[in-house]
Amino acid sequence: MTMPSWGDVDKRGDLLFPIRMQTRPRFVVWLDRIMRIVQIDFSTAQKLVFFAAVYTVYVASMVTTASFLGVSANYFVFVPMFVAAGLFGFGGGLVFGALALPSNYLIYTLLGLSDAAPESLVIAWISGIVTGGVLGYFGDFYRRLQAAVDLNQDLLRELHHRVKNNLGIIIGLTEHQIMDCPEPTAMRALTRIKRRVFAIAAIHDRLYSHTDDTDTRYARDASTYIAELVGHLRVSMTVEPPAIKFVVDAEQLDLGTDDLVNIGLVINEFVMNAMEHAFSGVTDPTITIRLARNDGVRELTLSDNGVGLPDGFSIDKIRTLGFALMRSLAEKSGARFDVRSPGEHGVGLDVVLRWPS
Repeated sequence: MTMPSWGDVDKRGDLLFPIRMQTRPRFVVWLDRIMRIVQIDFSTAQKLVFFAAVYTVYVASMVTTASFLGVSANYFVFVPMFVAAGLFGFGGGLVFGALALPSNYLIYTLLGLSDAAPESLVIAWISGIVTGGVLGYFGDFYRRLQAAVDLNQDLLRELHHRVKNNLGIIIGLTEHQIMDCPEPTAMRALTRIKRRVFAIAAIHDRLYSHTDDTDTRYARDASTYIAELVGHLRVSMTVEPPAIKFVVDAEQLDLGTDDLVNIGLVINEFVMNAMEHAFSGVTDPTITIRLARNDGVRELTLSDNGVGLPDGFSIDKIRTLGFALMRSLAEKSGARFDVRSPGEHGVGLDVVLRWPS
């Protein structure tokens, strides 16, 4: 069963696209790309051709620069050594490490620059063997590590896929029950359940669809998740009047799956409560969702401009399931849960969750 489609979202506030996520250090990204290039699943013949091309570039670099770089030109040999270790593993690194000094020395001799060769040929030769062997060992280690990471990602992707499908089945069964339910109270309760399940399923759908490092950060980005969740809530509204406005102002915070699920459920409960109870007689109903980080504290603020809470309401005497669930989810996330009525702007209701980054 496929997931319900996302609705369009009012892009007001500071919700920016495209997403700019935090990434790994640039040198780590480039090193990873280089390692992936030299460890592509080539045939032996293709590996030899690739290595020959790199070796040719190395020889050309030596020939054109040895006259003015002198002994420093020796370092060019690390390029084909690195490639040999990546393509052929420990054995390749060891063999080319043993051939690195003779290769350099031969080029120096042919150029008439034998005086520019290393002062101690034995130490240089041993250094080449050790360096090539170490590079080859880590090349093999990286290959095994990458295979384990790929397997782990495949298993995790399959897990999210199965969870998403199972939750989709629950959503579908609930929708069928809603259509067959003649009792309005029961229908509203089933609709609430469906939306709660959808808030959880949406997380697994995002994580299933985005598996590499950058995409996973995108999938865990709170701003896009909130926007998509609000879009779904808008298109699924059945209350009158249907013209409830949503203002989403969310920073791009990379959150864990549990935090995203809890945030999604809290937003879901707040929106459902507001749609059912807050806007009687309100001409311009508006729900505002803000997520920000201030001084090391993440703050989720949910506001409406509705009728607010009744006089004498106490957060410590909550009886409604919606507020009780929001408070429970906040405590589960280690967040402080506050309710203000009237809200910050003198109307409606504010629900604020604060938890450390």
